[in-house]
Amino acid sequence: MTKFDFTQNSTLKEAVSDKSKKILNKLKKQHVLVIEEEVHGTGELLFVKTRLISLIGIGLVLVALIFALSFLILAYTPLQKMVPGFLTSSQQEVIMQDAHLADDIEAQLKGKEVYYSHLDSLIEEWIPQNDSSGLQGATAQIPVLQPAAEQMRAIGNFHFFSPLSGYISKNFNYQDKHYGIDIVTQKNEAVKATLNGRVLLSSWSAETGNTIILQHSNNLISVYKHNAEVLKKEGQFAKAGEVIAIIGNSGGESTGPHLHFELWFNGTPLNPASYMNF
Repeated sequence: MTKFDFTQNSTLKEAVSDKSKKILNKLKKQHVLVIEEEVHGTGELLFVKTRLISLIGIGLVLVALIFALSFLILAYTPLQKMVPGFLTSSQQEVIMQDAHLADDIEAQLKGKEVYYSHLDSLIEEWIPQNDSSGLQGATAQIPVLQPAAEQMRAIGNFHFFSPLSGYISKNFNYQDKHYGIDIVTQKNEAVKATLNGRVLLSSWSAETGNTIILQHSNNLISVYKHNAEVLKKEGQFAKAGEVIAIIGNSGGESTGPHLHFELWFNGTPLNPASYMNF
């Protein structure tokens, strides 16, 4: 059976209590603070009685005042620029602008990925299949590489609707890789489908802005770029002359409100001005 020595425990408590009392008494005990002051060449002594605990309290107050004063100086004076890692309001504004710009670039890249993925699928549809039946079906209509005159005769029976009325600010130029025409007209003018077709692409990219592409019969495709707004979604059907977009100035390649309009036949760009009036 274990026995406890309560006498020894009591003695330890008394020793700790005595030490605490001695420390408290030292803090409460008055001390004499001697200040020597030179007045007219003679030294005068100034005696001030105070407790140690009061001196400690005064010291803590002085430390707090110094800390608060330092904070105010660093926070509201030009000295704040010397603090490592400190950012001024203008620097913070630049960082916010860079963050927004990064978000915009990321959105543009995503739009471009969607745009080019649709173009890839479009190109795959233009390329003839390896099987003989598919190849015969493609060549039975009109070969891809044909003179422009034969192409015009092949689709001469189509009745094209002009997407909008205006004047052509830039003509079709195959050598300059300008595979369409730029049409300028009034602001907020409606853009119409040139033929019956299904929306192959309705998206936005950094270069062409709001773009809509229609797939028509006989491997004919129409492209409408730089719109302020597109009114049809991918997969929807559009009738000839139906409003599909609103003219605008979207995309980095646009220098003013206009419509960039393209016609593609069997993977070959056509001059829209040869088939309709604007």
